[in-house]
Amino acid sequence: MTRTASPLVWLLAGSAFLAAVVAALYLGLADTYSSESCSAAADGVTRCTQSGETLAEANGNGVLWLLLIPILMTTAVLVGAVLRAPGWLTWSISGLFASLCVVSALTIGGFFFPAAVLALAAAAAAGRAVRQTPHLESLDGHA
Repeated sequence: MTRTASPLVWLLAGSAFLAAVVAALYLGLADTYSSESCSAAADGVTRCTQSGETLAEANGNGVLWLLLIPILMTTAVLVGAVLRAPGWLTWSISGLFASLCVVSALTIGGFFFPAAVLALAAAAAAGRAVRQTPHLESLDGHA
């Protein structure tokens, strides 16, 4: 019996991983905090200044370690789905990841929500592929 995953499982789990990496890179590198202040001068001219900060600039470099959590979770889903780990394990990791995205939806969770949906889809596809695999009645090939 082969232990390789179907192309759909590879596609979904790989897409979940890539979506998590893209979201983490965006949050780590882009100006996610922006502000604008305007003041009126005595001569009637309004001057506005704009500024922006990355997540690390606003909250410290320690926050970048938190961005690794979604990447690690999607990596676990990818490895688990591809190696056909027990279905409860892949579903648990995917479900926990999706739950964390929902809980943190108003902050960074929304950025990782597409990766969570893809991870859940990969877990479903991996479970479906396992159920459709014919089972051997004996190890020596005789029925």
